[in-house]
Amino acid sequence: MSNKNEFSLYCFSLIICRNSKGKWLCVKESRNRGWWIPGGKLDHGDDFYSAALRETREEAGIDIDIKGVLRVEENFYGSEGRLRVIFYAEPKNQDQIPKQKADIESEKAEFLTLKEIENLVKNPTKNDFIRGDEIYCYPNYIENGGKIFQIELLTQEGKDLQLFKMFNSFQEKESKSLKECNKLNHTQEDLYNIIFNNSVEQIKELLLNGLSPDTIINDKEWTILLLAIQYQKAEICKLLILSGADLSLTTHKDRNCLHFAVQKSIENNDNNDNSRILKTVLLELLGLDNLNKRKKIINKQDIEGCTPLHFISEVFLVLKQKNINFQKDDFQKEINKLIDIGADDTIKNKKGMTCYDVFNS
Repeated sequence: MSNKNEFSLYCFSLIICRNSKGKWLCVKESRNRGWWIPGGKLDHGDDFYSAALRETREEAGIDIDIKGVLRVEENFYGSEGRLRVIFYAEPKNQDQIPKQKADIESEKAEFLTLKEIENLVKNPTKNDFIRGDEIYCYPNYIENGGKIFQIELLTQEGKDLQLFKMFNSFQEKESKSLKECNKLNHTQEDLYNIIFNNSVEQIKELLLNGLSPDTIINDKEWTILLLAIQYQKAEICKLLILSGADLSLTTHKDRNCLHFAVQKSIENNDNNDNSRILKTVLLELLGLDNLNKRKKIINKQDIEGCTPLHFISEVFLVLKQKNINFQKDDFQKEINKLIDIGADDTIKNKKGMTCYDVFNS
């Protein structure tokens, strides 16, 4: 038997958290260690995911939804090594107030703008300085269109391996027509019913057996992803996107999945599934390596010249005409979600109107 040296591996979860106002969660560390991001070492029984939830709650007093993975880092030195996973997250409750009372974990936490963080970097004081570059670099990276990977990048060994192999195979397959779907013994009506009834397991089974996520389901050239968005089925949308659905595909009116997602999100803002669908689409767009393709999808004009930004404006205009109360900030917040990832608010439709012109008409 060969002699083996002992080896120790230390694992850490770090969290980059942004709220709906575009501010970043920062923690003022205990023992005068400066401002940093929530994060820490995995405890016994933790995985990276659970450690991220725990550390953010302990250090910042905020409960989060983890949305994606930004980076996985390794560092090996002699008989020891370090592994860090940096997550992207958002608060579960946008009204939850960060920690204000000091304890052993931290002094306090605050949501800061990127400019406020930059000021800590450029103008440190005895009491206010940064502990590490992560507090500025990752928010700056995201605000400039950096890639956020799907959370499924990090998973338990062997979990859903068959499904993962299936996702890879989609990259080599062409879109199937309804005629090809019939080979799987499912009619157009069957697929409508499966999606309408939110039968996630049935969709998963069909995908495993060769159904393309880009299947056209009606004469309007809707894909099954567009139908799932229309029916507000968040889990099916996520599954189809993970399976490689092409976000650039359009209907007979040249509308893509983002046109559908923003419209449904605002029309039914009391339905959490719609918000989840839009976030899933936006995260997938953020993950596109091809920035030109991302911008083409985000700024796609339909047959009337309307981009997804125009769709946001049109929905808010209807709400205004129906005397449904909303804050003007709500409109701008929805517009900014797309501008932040490359939407152009100067584009005019065929009537010569920008998205702001539509809202004010």
